Amino acid sequence: MKASTENGTADRALEQRVAGVKGKSTVRAVEADPSTIEDRVRSLGADMLAKIVAFVQDVTVTVVDVAGVERAVQLRSSIDSLDAEAEAFFKPIKARWFAIHRLATSRENEVRKPLADLRKKVNTAIAVFNDESTKRRQQAERETAERLQREQLERAKAEARELKKTGDIEMAKAVMAEAKAAPMPVVAIRDEVAAVEGLHFTETWHWRYLGGPNEREATPPEVLARDMELIPRQYLMPDEKKLTALAKAGKGTIRVPGVEFYSRRDPR
Repeated sequence: MKASTENGTADRALEQRVAGVKGKSTVRAVEADPSTIEDRVRSLGADMLAKIVAFVQDVTVTVVDVAGVERAVQLRSSIDSLDAEAEAFFKPIKARWFAIHRLATSRENEVRKPLADLRKKVNTAIAVFNDESTKRRQQAERETAERLQREQLERAKAEARELKKTGDIEMAKAVMAEAKAAPMPVVAIRDEVAAVEGLHFTETWHWRYLGGPNEREATPPEVLARDMELIPRQYLMPDEKKLTALAKAGKGTIRVPGVEFYSRRDPR
């Protein structure tokens, strides 16, 4: 086949270099000049492209009567034949390069997977500790704020008592009213985890079914059935695969509210 004569040398060279790393624990980079590869790919099938361009330029498509339809069908047959020839030319070339790409990708994933797994474990450990640390810090902030609020109220009570002793009842009432209306003190404790150099957090929001686990696929059927009745319509979507199957099976005999099945005559 022409494909093998035009590109056999370059492809075999690259295949041999990639094959050299197959099954080994260490991968050596396969060096190649991208511009050279691009030029070789662009040169593939140059004669075939010229043939197709000449064929297309010589064609005039006019269908105004049945005879025109017959000619169009014959033209389409010629198009399909030429297209099949082009497909057959590129098929082994694409298969060869796809196999190389698949091998390289598979090997890359194999080499990098232990690192990805370890990174995931490290991130999970950090996230768990950070969640626990955040809960403790927030609890301490609440307790400190409540203590400060109680101390403010006790100081106000003491001041009010002194005012009452001097007969200033209205001022004593005002002091107590102000103390009771005062907002909760704001307490911010340093986040020690976030201060670690080189550590950054990205907040991402997710969703789960009401009363279900974070892993949505593990949602119990009874919880899912209940929540599906509660979720508003604007957050639901039709099962397009099921509707397509109904269209093909029913051929217009099945009725589904809000959906219209129809047929279309497409030329083959």
